[in-house]
Amino acid sequence: EMQQLVDAETLIMPGSPLPLYDAANKSRINVVNEVFKDHVVEIEESKSFPGLLTVYNLYRVDIVCTGLPTLNFNTLEFNEPDKDGERKLKYMHAWVWLKLDVIQRYLFEGSTLKERVCKGSCESREQLQDW
Repeated sequence: EMQQLVDAETLIMPGSPLPLYDAANKSRINVVNEVFKDHVVEIEESKSFPGLLTVYNLYRVDIVCTGLPTLNFNTLEFNEPDKDGERKLKYMHAWVWLKLDVIQRYLFEGSTLKERVCKGSCESREQLQDW
C-alpha cells in the first residue's frame, strides 16, 4: 500500500489520466518494528448487504516506521506488471494523522463486540483453530 507517496491534494478525476508507475519514485517509508497486539472477531449482519451474516477479523498491530511524512499524504498502489511489463494503478490510499482518542471513536462507534480472542487466549494452535 505504500509503493509511491504523493501529496494529499492528489486527485483522480473522471477523464483525467491516471498516475503512472515510476520505478525511480520508491517510497522512503521503512518499517522498523511491528508488534501484534490483538485479534478481534466481530460477527454481525452486514451493513452493506442486509441479511448477510458477516465475519470481520480486526487486527491491531503497533508499527514503528521511519520516513513517514509529517502531514497528511496519499499513496499509490499498482498492480503487478502485465505481459507488457506495464503496472496499472490499482488504488490510491489516503492517510490522515489523527489523535488516538479520535481513532478509537471511529473504530468502536456503532460496533458491538461479540467475541474477543487476544494474544494468549488460546493454550494451543489446535484450540485457536477449533475456535
